[in-house]
Amino acid sequence: MRTIHVMGITVITLCLVMAPAAGSARQQRPGQKIHDNWSNADYTASMDANGNAVLTVKAADFLLEKAVDASGNFTLRLTQGKDTVTIVSNPAGYLVSHGKRTARFDPRVAAGQTEARDAVRAVLLGSQAVRSFRRLSVVLENRAEGEYESPVMLSALADGAIVQMLDGDPGAVPRIAKRMVRAQRARLQAVKLRADDTLKDCVGMYERALLEAWNQFTQCMEWASDISMYFQDWAQGFCYWEWIARSQQYIYQFISCMAYPF
Repeated sequence: MRTIHVMGITVITLCLVMAPAAGSARQQRPGQKIHDNWSNADYTASMDANGNAVLTVKAADFLLEKAVDASGNFTLRLTQGKDTVTIVSNPAGYLVSHGKRTARFDPRVAAGQTEARDAVRAVLLGSQAVRSFRRLSVVLENRAEGEYESPVMLSALADGAIVQMLDGDPGAVPRIAKRMVRAQRARLQAVKLRADDTLKDCVGMYERALLEAWNQFTQCMEWASDISMYFQDWAQGFCYWEWIARSQQYIYQFISCMAYPF
């Protein structure tokens, strides 16, 4: 549990580093939009009147809409035609809705994990919107190295990890968490950064925050591997939950900063 305590301190520290511009978000509320040829999708990001970061991804008739608050709580909606899936994440866990069906999954609770995961997967079963987003996620994940990826595209990758995990692929979170920092890890291997090399722009701070989140995630997974095998699935799921929360906090902080175009 000491590892978890350290992780919490790190999150607070990074929030303080990246948060100074957040106070001005209500005044500026800028909106930005890019089109990515590789995924053939439009990505937008802005701040709404309530101070939430709002992101959308549109590819043909598929639409992803996400609203994130400063704590990393989010509502994610996937829509294709009349098919809509909503995923709400807050301190109580995940609430997943599809049509008239709903299911809740709380990663903090060790008891009933298998049943809760199965219930969520049953709710998502047959969703065209989920299938379309999973295909888009594969395209983003397999993007060639060296291709530019804006923070909002990396956020879509994180959303893909969430949806794939809830849809029955727990390996999606560690795989995509590592994938999201491949450029930063390569740069760190090429040159050792000094303390005064810290990037001052919003994109740089976002990338460094993601890298720190990856480092904390690997520490958490080491902790999970050392506990009783009866609780390892729960412990790994808790690590996934922690990383997902950080990834959402950091995209909020990037959008609220918004000093430079992506």
